[in-house]
Amino acid sequence: MKRTQAYFSWGALCMMAGATGVSCSYDLESLRAGHPGDDAGGGMAQMTIDAAKTLDTDEGSTDVSPDDEDAYGGQGGLISAGGRGGATGGMGGSVTMGGSGGTPTCSPQPEACNNRDDDCDGVTDNGAPCPPSVIRDGWIYFFGTQLLSWNDARAWCQRLGRDAVILNDKAEHTWFAVEASLHSRTCRWLGLTDAAVEGQWVWVNGTPMQFSYWGPEQPNNAGADGEHCVGLIPLAYLDKPSIWHDIMCDGAVAALQCLPACRGRAP
Repeated sequence: MKRTQAYFSWGALCMMAGATGVSCSYDLESLRAGHPGDDAGGGMAQMTIDAAKTLDTDEGSTDVSPDDEDAYGGQGGLISAGGRGGATGGMGGSVTMGGSGGTPTCSPQPEACNNRDDDCDGVTDNGAPCPPSVIRDGWIYFFGTQLLSWNDARAWCQRLGRDAVILNDKAEHTWFAVEASLHSRTCRWLGLTDAAVEGQWVWVNGTPMQFSYWGPEQPNNAGADGEHCVGLIPLAYLDKPSIWHDIMCDGAVAALQCLPACRGRAP
């Protein structure tokens, strides 16, 4: 693949920035080197800031749901004497009779990546190699922190017992774009590909794409081998709609890689 072709999709954003004398044939590696940032995608962040200056579309208001929280009552009573006690006052009882209400006793289990305090130490997902995660509407989303190719990112999600993220509607896309920008300002892989049939974009669960947020001149299938996987460019932190780019699925260099994003049923 020619280098200028491989990075054509990113170069298109440069053209939109309208900066006098800026060439649209630069590659993302050089851009990252010239604009170091707080995360692995510092160069990407600068590029998206430049690109966002020309985007005047408005995706509307964004409703960001808070993380789900478990609400428990208080531990009721004294072990031996019974009576009313606990943080919220469960009805106490004896060792043999027990009491009604209150917080169920935590049963320590090995810590797992599930946004829960499995080992009952008061800390979520500690003691295990867990990426940042958030739960929404019965789904758990993981946000990886290492740049990978799409193929490697999906395999990483599968090792967590999940798969690459699927966005079923505009509301989920808007929420996810905001959440992704809170974790990092570089691109995030989506579980969307046309590797089977060119131009027929399908989510990893086999469902066809029902909506899209393609960036300017996207998808362009650039390069000799084409671009068959999708990365989301998070611009929510700039109050701009986040956009999609088609990218090579097996890129071996950072300029052709994004951060993993996984989704699966919450435990």
